[in-house]
Amino acid sequence: MYVNLDDEGKGSGNRYKKKSFDWYKSVIETNGIE
Repeated sequence: MYVNLDDEGKGSGNRYKKKSFDWYKSVIETNGIE
């Protein structure tokens, strides 16, 4: 997950799924076993 904020807390605060979001979710659910 990516949140659109810089180090000073400035930005829209919108949240976006990273390209790897679905892959990482799968790794967590399967405990690393594919």
